[in-house]
Amino acid sequence: MRTVGGVLVSARMQRHVRLSLQEQHQVLPGNKGLTATPTAAVVFSLFTPVMLVQLLMDSTPVPHLYGVQPHHLMLCDA
Repeated sequence: MRTVGGVLVSARMQRHVRLSLQEQHQVLPGNKGLTATPTAAVVFSLFTPVMLVQLLMDSTPVPHLYGVQPHHLMLCDA
């Protein structure tokens, strides 16, 4: 049952990203160059260089994001 749920979530995400890219006439880096129809696996792999580090300063968590590129922000908006 979890596998079916994961496939449904992946398909829905892939559809939303592709529609958003089509509406904005944008492309993303893919496996073999730029693509306007990325798979969910490509979308997930694009986020591998992004890192979130949380530091504690005076008992207050301070988050720092590293490796964020403009296409990451575009994907988050989609």
